[in-house]
Amino acid sequence: MGPTRCRLCSAVTEEQFQLNVLGRHSVTYLRCLSCGSLQTEEPYWLHESYTADVPDEDPAYLYRNLEVARNTRVMLHLFGVPRAATVLDFGGGLGIVARLLVESGWRAFVHDTFTDPPFPGLKWTGDAADFILSSEVFEHLSDPATELDRLFQLMPNFVYVRTSRYRGEGSDWYYLVPETGQHVFFYTDDAMRMIAARYGYQVWLPTSADAIFSKRRLNFLQRGALKAFLSRGFYRLKVAVGGF
Repeated sequence: MGPTRCRLCSAVTEEQFQLNVLGRHSVTYLRCLSCGSLQTEEPYWLHESYTADVPDEDPAYLYRNLEVARNTRVMLHLFGVPRAATVLDFGGGLGIVARLLVESGWRAFVHDTFTDPPFPGLKWTGDAADFILSSEVFEHLSDPATELDRLFQLMPNFVYVRTSRYRGEGSDWYYLVPETGQHVFFYTDDAMRMIAARYGYQVWLPTSADAIFSKRRLNFLQRGALKAFLSRGFYRLKVAVGGF
């Protein structure tokens, strides 16, 4: 058997550590020697992981949705996205963020592989999107190369991603959450830059968890205002729930 290849960039990986996932699977975590991303071995257990719309192990589900909706509204205004444009919450679960955006006057929809939104009119029908947000989703992608192809083929002007980035942490990193088995891929700063280059985007990384992909470079005022806002919001979230 040959070396295990990175599921994002296809480079060779090396083993880092093993963890017990879902209390019953011994799973190897590997680091890519090119993009640096951390990832589990091929996640064969995912059919066991998604048994509830909101896992018991996620204590900040509603708080995080409120935070992301607030962040998104600020970006939509700062970037000049028109109210008639399509905003898509990719992997948005129950559609709470999309519903909050609709109630604020935006044309927002949600797409999620595992959950249908209980709110009428929110389910995405496949139309192109001008602004895509994806909060706490990228780390769930079992085949990120294929799934990111689908996302960026929609050719949005902006993609807002929230996922804690990997910076060499060990097996005790809180973001691994092996008890749910849902977090299977962890991106470095370099991986985010590689994704941007692959699809023809600029990427800006204002915090350790936020990434903003844009077709045009954000100006100084946009970056300054967003960095201050996002850094404060990320701090509030971590203080409120003690990590997530």
